[in-house]
Amino acid sequence: MTVELPEDVVLQLWVKFHLRRSTRGGFGYRRKVYNYKDDCRDGVSYGVLMKRLGAHVITEADGNMDEEIDPQVRIDTMMDQAGRLEPPATAFNTRGHILGNDTFLNAAFLSRLMCTHSGLKMEQAEDAPIFALKEKYEEIKARWEKARAQVSTHAHSHIKCTRTSSARAHRSAFHSIPLDRLPANTRFRSFRWRSLRTGRRGCR
Repeated sequence: MTVELPEDVVLQLWVKFHLRRSTRGGFGYRRKVYNYKDDCRDGVSYGVLMKRLGAHVITEADGNMDEEIDPQVRIDTMMDQAGRLEPPATAFNTRGHILGNDTFLNAAFLSRLMCTHSGLKMEQAEDAPIFALKEKYEEIKARWEKARAQVSTHAHSHIKCTRTSSARAHRSAFHSIPLDRLPANTRFRSFRWRSLRTGRRGCR
């Protein structure tokens, strides 16, 4: 469904998804984010979002942002936490951009978070079509490997048998004829065959 929606709407739905599942001060967070300027200006929603996505990079030295009343301190702390993520989610905006209601850079910052640290877990039902296609692919691959092995074995045996039969027929046909009575081209082929059998290179 989200594939058919505009990019900014998908980003807004992602932010809403995480904020509705977050807490602040021990209570569920119910603040709405309808745009990327005024609703993000004080950094409260940013802090709540970072606490959910980057809990592993938050330290005691950051303090309790739920009780912080200074927007500048709150935003600076959030930006420090975003810089500790791997890969970092910074370099798009600064505290001044957030306080200045820069819609484009705020959206870029959130997009970076969504692409690198989405906090979403992809799950597929056991009867999903992707699993049926995967099983079919594995079956076709196994059949192909088996057929290729059979063709390779048959071709190798056929070539070996053909070469051996030709050599035996040639040797038996001229076995009782003196060498000086053999035609030049036959003598050359016989000499080259003996050279190949003994490991010496024949004349060219």
